[in-house]
Amino acid sequence: MRRKSKKSKKIKRWLFLGLILSVAAHYGWKALSEFQRLNLNRNAVKINGNDMVSANKILTRLDLDFKKNILKINREELEEKLQNLDRIKRARVKRDFPNGLKIEVEEVLPVGYKIIEGRRFVVTETGDVFEGNEGPSVKFMADGKNNAAAIVRTLDIIKNTDKDFFSMIEAVDINYKDDIIIYLREGWFMKLPPVKNITEDKVSGYLDIAKQVKEKYKNKRNRFNYMDFRYIDFNEESIRGAVIVK
Repeated sequence: MRRKSKKSKKIKRWLFLGLILSVAAHYGWKALSEFQRLNLNRNAVKINGNDMVSANKILTRLDLDFKKNILKINREELEEKLQNLDRIKRARVKRDFPNGLKIEVEEVLPVGYKIIEGRRFVVTETGDVFEGNEGPSVKFMADGKNNAAAIVRTLDIIKNTDKDFFSMIEAVDINYKDDIIIYLREGWFMKLPPVKNITEDKVSGYLDIAKQVKEKYKNKRNRFNYMDFRYIDFNEESIRGAVIVK
């Protein structure tokens, strides 16, 4: 009986101590929340990762209350505001004591450009289009977000396969059959099957054949205008079909 009594008293002591700590934490946090030294300071707001989106645009979107204690700021709400902003893929907001915020943003990357009514627009990795001059000098000729997304996927495959060849691409288009048409700075173009039908292994095979054809025509007077890879297929054992060169 004595052992049970001692054990019961010990449990009660721990519960009482836990209650005291809980109350202290509650009122301590409340006191800090009312402490004016923790009020948000404009000069203590740090923004990192923004190359295309200006700091002013980010701050305007956040609409921060610079008289508000940073402990009362809803960080998740601020992150959601930023993630709904054009060109921002992800955002993270942290408190920076005593009176600041650290804002880390990850932007969608520009992958090319498009000319619309005489003006230059940036095409991003998500297929979205924004007016601007930054990004690679690869011209997107097809209209529509779905076409832009297909071109982005094709360029990713080519870039992962052969960066040197990727650097020679001048423009990309898509026809009504969803075939990919790639224009090279050397003055010729190539036709590929729709992006859903190509892989890095297939593109590697296409580019190997393209290099062989270029070498074959190197010392000839007649140059080729294009290579058509839509009628050739690769598997682990063989190559089927043919490449059309004209």
